[in-house]
Amino acid sequence: MVKFYEKTGMYIDWDQLDRLPEIDTFIDIGVGPKGTPMFWEKYKDKQIICIDPLTEAQEITSILLKDLDYKFIHCALGATKSKKILNIEENKGRSSFFQPTTINIEDTNSSRVEVEVNTLDAVVQGVIRGRKVGIKIDTEGYELEILKGASETLKTAQFVIAEVRHNHKSFEQQYEFKDFNVYMFQRGFVPYIVFTAKPFILDIAYIPFNKNS
Repeated sequence: MVKFYEKTGMYIDWDQLDRLPEIDTFIDIGVGPKGTPMFWEKYKDKQIICIDPLTEAQEITSILLKDLDYKFIHCALGATKSKKILNIEENKGRSSFFQPTTINIEDTNSSRVEVEVNTLDAVVQGVIRGRKVGIKIDTEGYELEILKGASETLKTAQFVIAEVRHNHKSFEQQYEFKDFNVYMFQRGFVPYIVFTAKPFILDIAYIPFNKNS
C-alpha cells in the first residue's frame, strides 16, 4: 500500500519490493532488536544471512527464523577489520558508530560498547560464492563504510537496498548523499526504486547497470 503524508511529505511504498530481481540469498545487515519480518517473509524460501552486533538481534532472529534456512553472524561490519565503539541507545535500533547531531538526538544516556568489526566480504566468504544475492543495509549512517568492505560481494549482488542519509546531517561524520551515489555508480549500480522518503533518510534500491530496464 502506498502512503503519502501531506503534512511532512513522507512517502512509503514497500509493495515495490516485487519489482526487484530474483535472488538466491538475502543478506540482512542491521537486523535490529525487532528483526525485519517484512523482508524475511518475502525471502522465506531463500537462504537468509543476518548480520548484527546486538545480542537482541540474534535473539529475535533465532525465534522468527528458526524454521528457515538462515545463518546469524554476530559482528559489526565496516571498511576494514577492527574494533570500534558502538553507541547503544535505549531504542537499540538507533545504535550507531556515529554520534547523532542535535536534530537527531532521542537518548542522551546511550552506553558505549567495544565491538568486533569485520568486512562483509570476509564474513560471507565461501557462504554465498556463485549465488545471486540481494543486500539490505540499515546501520544508522554507517552504510557507506560497510559497502567499502563489500567489493567482492557486490559483484554477485542483484540489488542493494540501503537506508541512505540525505539533505540533513543527522549523524556526525556521516557521508553525503552524493558520496553514496558516486560510490555505487563506480561499482556499476544505479538507483532503481525509492521505497520511502523521510525527513532524514531514503530507503532506496540500487541495481547493476545491466539490470536497469
